[in-house]
Amino acid sequence: MKIGERIREAREKKGIAQKELAAMIGKSPTAMNNYEKYSKGLDPDIIAKLVKILDVSPNYLFQDFFDEEKYSYNEEENELVFDYRALDYSGKCVVRNNLDAEMARVNDQLLRERKISRPYFRDLTSYKDNNTLEASVQRLKDTANNQKADCLVRMYDDSMEPFYPKGSRLLVQNSSTISIHETGVFIVGDQMIIRTKGKDCLKARNSAYPDIPLSDSVIALGRVLGRYKP
Repeated sequence: MKIGERIREAREKKGIAQKELAAMIGKSPTAMNNYEKYSKGLDPDIIAKLVKILDVSPNYLFQDFFDEEKYSYNEEENELVFDYRALDYSGKCVVRNNLDAEMARVNDQLLRERKISRPYFRDLTSYKDNNTLEASVQRLKDTANNQKADCLVRMYDDSMEPFYPKGSRLLVQNSSTISIHETGVFIVGDQMIIRTKGKDCLKARNSAYPDIPLSDSVIALGRVLGRYKP
């Protein structure tokens, strides 16, 4: 379903006429018709107004373009994220270590139940001229999370600390499209870097590293799934 169809669906559920909604967002009836019929001209400001008036979430409008379950959070998860952000560096490290230990426990249980099988992964050595990941095959620990990855990429600097320390190896899934707030592997100029994608730039976790503006010269190679735990 197109975004415009979602808008019409929400409007009708609220009992608002198309002409009335157009007036509420300061647009002409023709423009409102184009929004609903063709999804044309829906810039961020218009979407923000529609979300507020129709009492829906952005996820509702864009749910057909991404996995809503993957990118949405329930009340408990939102509270955990809020609390985590309030921690200092030491507290975040404690949480990270406990989480790693629990993930190891779950992975060991899955292995015992023989529910996963994909023991071979690729450890990144470089990238090819055609902007694809080039890697050597080796046998790595087989876990539920590892089996989603296509290769490993090593962190060569501290730009993503404390989440991804220098020297750690990251599980990467090949992808030329990285969504906002996702961390990915990118080619910028002649360098391969790991950054989190923002609205108009690539961001490091370490504040000592400046933002990198997004442009046609920035090429996405893969999506970071997390750290590899040998």
